[in-house]
Amino acid sequence: MPNSIPNDIYQYSLWPAFEAGLKRGGPRVADLTNHGTYGVGVFEKRPTDTSSSNGDSGSDSLPFETPLKEMVQIESKAYSIAYDGTVEAADPGASLPYAMVTVFQPTQRVALSSSFTFDDMRKVDWPNSPMPFRITGAFRSVHTKSGLYEDVEGTIFGFMIPKWQAAVSGDEHSQMRFITDDRKQGGGNVLGFEAGEGVLLESGGCGRFHLGFPQDKMFNELKF
Repeated sequence: MPNSIPNDIYQYSLWPAFEAGLKRGGPRVADLTNHGTYGVGVFEKRPTDTSSSNGDSGSDSLPFETPLKEMVQIESKAYSIAYDGTVEAADPGASLPYAMVTVFQPTQRVALSSSFTFDDMRKVDWPNSPMPFRITGAFRSVHTKSGLYEDVEGTIFGFMIPKWQAAVSGDEHSQMRFITDDRKQGGGNVLGFEAGEGVLLESGGCGRFHLGFPQDKMFNELKF
C-alpha cells in the first residue's frame, strides 16, 4: 500500500475486470481501512449453499451464490450494505475484489439549495482528476439500487469520475453509496437524489491516484 495522503485515492483492480467476473479475492476490509477513512467497494461473491447430495460441504464450485453486498466506509468504519438495503458492520476479514479508498479531508464546502439533484451535481465543472465527495443532511429522496428512500437523513459518499477514467473506475453511479444516519439502511449505486434543507456538499482535490492489480491467472486472461 502507498503512504496515505489526504484525498489521494487508492483503487484495487479495474472496474471492467469486476464487471467481467473477477469477483473473488482482493484485499481484506482491514487492509483498506488502515489506509483510508472513507471508501466504497464490493464484497466478494461466495457460495451460499454448502450442502450437496453426497453430503460434502464448502465447495466453491457450487452454483448458488450470495447476492453482491456493497461496502461503504464512513469515518474509518466500514459497513456492509445488503441487496435489500440492510446495513451491518463489515467483517474486517472480508475480501473486496474491487474498492476505492481515501483519507478524506474536504477542502471545499457548499450548502446545497433545496431540491438540488444529482443531475445538477453532474453539471458542476469538476476537475479532470477523480474527486472524493460527501453529501450530508436531510434528503427529500435518495434513489439507490437497493430501493427508494424518502424524507431521510444520511450520507452519500463517493467519487466523481472524469470521463477519461471511466474505463478504469466505472462512472459516478457505480462508485457512490448511501447510508442513513442511524447506520441501519443504505444502498449502493446511487442512481439519483434530491436534497432537502441544510444539505452540505464537501469535496477534496486528489493529487495522486494509485492503482493495485490482482495477481492471478483470471485477471491476466481477461480480454478488455
